[in-house]
Amino acid sequence: MASAEPLFSTIDRIFHPRTIAIVGVSQRMDSFGSLFLRSIQEIGFQGEVYPVNPRYKEILGITCYPSISAIPGEVDLTIISTPPETVPDLVNECARSGVRGCVIN
Repeated sequence: MASAEPLFSTIDRIFHPRTIAIVGVSQRMDSFGSLFLRSIQEIGFQGEVYPVNPRYKEILGITCYPSISAIPGEVDLTIISTPPETVPDLVNECARSGVRGCVIN
């Protein structure tokens, strides 16, 4: 019988992530991606947060990455807040990059 421990580890990283990537942040502070980023900052999240948007070098004082695969290190959870037609490619990139889970907004 296979152990369920890896599944519990994956679920734990989704509900209690140490690192979060947010795809779809922008300079527009009313965009969903930017609202997620601000909310995570306001609650005092202690892990690493990686904004993702190829158009920006920095958002809210945090280095912005052009893609999920450009993020250094492991990502536990990605929040995707982009147009629907971009979601399949982003989810595939997350899978290739070893992201544990995605939330699609």
